[in-house]
Amino acid sequence: MTIPSILMSKGDDLLTKCILSIGGSDSWGGGGIATDLKSFDHFGFFGLTAITCLAVKDEKQGFSVLPIDQRAIEAQLKTIKEDVPLAAIKIGLLHQVETIQLVKEFCQHYQGKIPIVLDPVMAFKEGEVNYQGQYLSSLLDLISKVDLITPNLHEAELLSGQKLGKGLDDFIHLAKTIYEKTSTPTFLKGRDHLSSTEAIDVLYSKEGARIYRLSHLPSKTLNGAGCCLSSAATAALACPYPLEEALTLAKSFTHQAIASGIELSKDSGNVYHPCPVPFQNVK
Repeated sequence: MTIPSILMSKGDDLLTKCILSIGGSDSWGGGGIATDLKSFDHFGFFGLTAITCLAVKDEKQGFSVLPIDQRAIEAQLKTIKEDVPLAAIKIGLLHQVETIQLVKEFCQHYQGKIPIVLDPVMAFKEGEVNYQGQYLSSLLDLISKVDLITPNLHEAELLSGQKLGKGLDDFIHLAKTIYEKTSTPTFLKGRDHLSSTEAIDVLYSKEGARIYRLSHLPSKTLNGAGCCLSSAATAALACPYPLEEALTLAKSFTHQAIASGIELSKDSGNVYHPCPVPFQNVK
C-alpha cells in the first residue's frame, strides 16, 4: 500500500497541522518521540513534543529509563496548551504515576475534540523494566479517556489481568476484555504470535472484532515498531481517516518501516522510513 501524503501547500495553516507526542526520548532513536516525529511528518503533520523520561544504555541491565522532573513535564505541557492548537495527541511512555495524572489533566481540555491515542508502554523487549501496581491502575483510568490504545501482548495481559492463549479466539477475547473494561477501542499487536508467516493484529471496538493481516518480516530492525504504528495511527486519524482505515494505513506504514529499517548492531536495529520528498540538487 502506498501511504497517502497530505503535505501542506503554502496556503495551509501550519497551526492546524500540529500533533503532540507525549513520551520518552530513546537515545538510540528507535522508539519514543524520535519515531513519532518521523511518522507525523510522513502524513503531513508538524510534530511537537513533551518529554517524560529518557531511555538509555545501562551496563548492568542493558537498558534503563531515567525520570524527568515533574515540574519540567508540567512546563512543557503548559507551553503547548497556551501557545499551539493541536490536531491530535499521541501518548507513549509516561514512566511515573505523577506524570499520568498530569497528562490526564492536560488531555481533559482536548477530550472529544481531537484524536487522542495511547500506546500503553509498560514492558520492553530490550530489558526488564516493567510497570504494574499503582502505575497500572492509574494508566487504566487514563485509557478510559482516550480514543484508541495499541498494547502489545504483554501489556494486554497486564491491562486485562488475563493470560493469552494460543488461538485466534483467545487473541480476540483478550482485546475484547480490555475494551469492555475501558470502553476504549483496543488494537492488540500480535506480531508473529499466531503465525510464523503473518503478522496478525486485532481491533476490538463497538463494532466488534476486526482482524488485520500482513506478511511477517523476519527482521532485526524492530526497535520502534510499536511507536511507529501508534503515531502513524494518530496522524491518520487526524487526516481524518475513520478508525479502521487509519489502522490499515498505520499497519502498512509500520510494515514498510520495518522492511527499510536500519541495523545498528548484529542483533538489533530501528524501524526507518526514508524521507518521501526528494531534495533538489543545489546548483
